[in-house]
Amino acid sequence: MFAGGCELRRMTRTLALAGFVVCGASQVAWGQDWSLNADLSQRGTYNSNLLLKPGHKIDAFGSLTIPEFVLKRDSPTSSIALDGQFKFAEYFNHSELDSDSQLFNLKLSKDL
Repeated sequence: MFAGGCELRRMTRTLALAGFVVCGASQVAWGQDWSLNADLSQRGTYNSNLLLKPGHKIDAFGSLTIPEFVLKRDSPTSSIALDGQFKFAEYFNHSELDSDSQLFNLKLSKDL
């Protein structure tokens, strides 16, 4: 991992969790048509062969934290939704295997 990667991961996680706290765990609405939903999930995990290598098995306990945001607007003739997930995986005593990723989906539809 490049120098400063741990700090970047920590900053990304902090920003995502701060956004979740600002938005709250419930539904927030702007005007009549827009809505913002937020969700946070936390899972514990154990893997007996994390790297899937038969000769070099690494077993590890870890956690997976996933904040998710959905910004949505519905109208009688169109809809738009932006879904963002920020996945943070941490493995105890194996920090070199920690990872983070982002996933965004944009859905648009319009009646003709």
